[in-house]
Amino acid sequence: MSGFWYSAAIATTTAALFSLTADIATERTHILSPAPAASSPAQKSHHSDPEAATNPENATPLTGQRRYQQAMTLANQAVVAYQSARQAETLAKQVALTRQERDLWQQTLELLTSIPTDAVEHAQAARKAVQYRQLLATAEGKLTTADRTFLTQIIQSARVNPQRVHVTLCQLGGPVTQSHRQSKRGHSHSQKGRLNRDRCRDHQGDMPMASPASLIKLPIAIALLDKVATENVDLSSRIYIDPGNFTENAAGANIEVGQEYPLSQVMTRMINESNNIATNQLIDYVGHADIAETLLNRGYTSTLVGHKLAGDRILPKNPGTQTNRATTNDITVMMAHTYSLENPGDEELLKALVSQNDQEFGYQALQDLDPAIKWLGEKTGQNNRVIGSTLAMEVGADRYALTVAIDHSADPHAMRAIIRQVAEYLLAAGSLTETSERSPALPSAALNSEGPEHKDSEEKVQAPAETTS
Repeated sequence: MSGFWYSAAIATTTAALFSLTADIATERTHILSPAPAASSPAQKSHHSDPEAATNPENATPLTGQRRYQQAMTLANQAVVAYQSARQAETLAKQVALTRQERDLWQQTLELLTSIPTDAVEHAQAARKAVQYRQLLATAEGKLTTADRTFLTQIIQSARVNPQRVHVTLCQLGGPVTQSHRQSKRGHSHSQKGRLNRDRCRDHQGDMPMASPASLIKLPIAIALLDKVATENVDLSSRIYIDPGNFTENAAGANIEVGQEYPLSQVMTRMINESNNIATNQLIDYVGHADIAETLLNRGYTSTLVGHKLAGDRILPKNPGTQTNRATTNDITVMMAHTYSLENPGDEELLKALVSQNDQEFGYQALQDLDPAIKWLGEKTGQNNRVIGSTLAMEVGADRYALTVAIDHSADPHAMRAIIRQVAEYLLAAGSLTETSERSPALPSAALNSEGPEHKDSEEKVQAPAETTS
């Protein structure tokens, strides 16, 4: 994985660094030698600069000589970081070291440009600053390139055709969409596909998956909770499970037609059991038109719930006339909003995501990694056209929503590899925004969760209805 994102600027950087290394060796003798006698006003001034930075060790102003010496020390450290980045075994380590190199060049330049004009070191510092600005620009260019390509490189390292993969990653703690506009009904919603590029990255995230499979259950839950909040419905109220909504279910998914269940239980089973019967009943309860309106008002304009779910053979009644559709961009923003507790009922949905039964994708991928990486909840989906997962995770001091879908695949190993490498990249390279911004505090059920309780559930929805609608 290492190397190709460095190649564009490596020749220029190498030449500059050879010159720099030689200069540092020469300058080291000079800057560590005793200061010359102050025989002129110009020479005196650099020892008593009233605007000089303060030395934290003795609380006295830094002299021009001392600033130059510290600048050379930092420059030497920047060279080491550059050389270490070239030898790093993973992209994440390369990025982390290049960020370190960039920061060191910035600190070096701050010191050099703060040397007074009447100091004896000023002329040499000015020449050095020109060279170091070039090296800083090169490091920043590498980071920009890596930021654009790290998802593609991770996908390639998982030995999957990038054209079949959709990935969206958003850092929580701030807006994940950039702008809003007013709908005809007066509701404010985000513009189509306008991810906040400061907080999100994607690979084909705006292109519909071959099928959303059971990931479509997340927007159905969001529409249900919107209806409950708008109409002041009690989630403990019971609804009847119409026998007409029967279809085959995933292993471990249990709900009986002809019975009544609390709304909260039906929604939870739809999410954590990936229960198809519960899903179909909630589509009837909310209604296709109201689901569509809620998703539009929330800005999820690339998502459509147009068809009920079906198993291998049994099609529910009134299945719908359109194919379900979603992008990983939309699904990831839904997760980000849910885990940021932005809307009424988000805590209820979060509890269902935390109690997810299916451990095959994200949950397994994040196990046995660094303790700083924590799984916070997930919804999985798979049928004969796609495998996918949308999950929340904590990496170091930050939280993220991540959605991965692979079209025309049944390879859980590739799915886990992508999820795992994204998490490891974030831990090693740092947050997307390079600042730690925590999202709102999660309910204790989420923070204290050790993951799914059931280990025998496996969703295998074939959804033949989608292929014929």
